[in-house]
Amino acid sequence: MRKTIICLTALLLAAGGIHAQDKSDQRLSEEEFREKQKAFIAQRAALSPEESQKFFPLFFELQDKKKALNDSVRRNMRQIKRMKTVTPVQYERALDQMYDNRVRAAQMDKEYYLKFKGMLSPQKIYKVQRAEMHFKRDIVKKKMEKEKKD
Repeated sequence: MRKTIICLTALLLAAGGIHAQDKSDQRLSEEEFREKQKAFIAQRAALSPEESQKFFPLFFELQDKKKALNDSVRRNMRQIKRMKTVTPVQYERALDQMYDNRVRAAQMDKEYYLKFKGMLSPQKIYKVQRAEMHFKRDIVKKKMEKEKKD
């Protein structure tokens, strides 16, 4: 009986270690994620090394700015979620912030598009946009497949 309990405990610990190891492999650092994204987009849009060198610093700058906008909305929404009672005015402020940030993000997209035009052809900018959409779609698809397995 005691041997059975020890064997089961060892088996559970080993399985937990494998599961934890699997999850750590799944989670990429921001640098690793960006390198995968950069390689995917550069390959799909057929960017030369010179074009990539000029383009990606601006591309990631835009992504950082848009992430900051989204983070502020998420913080506000989490704050509202934690509140016991929320007034209509608080809901309205949260929604105003969300929609204002969407407008700001669209304005930034346009601003950076004009910058990108100075370094890439319209065809390559279009391919970059398509590649970025495919990259995001692939990530969501892989995450959903992973969740189905777990």
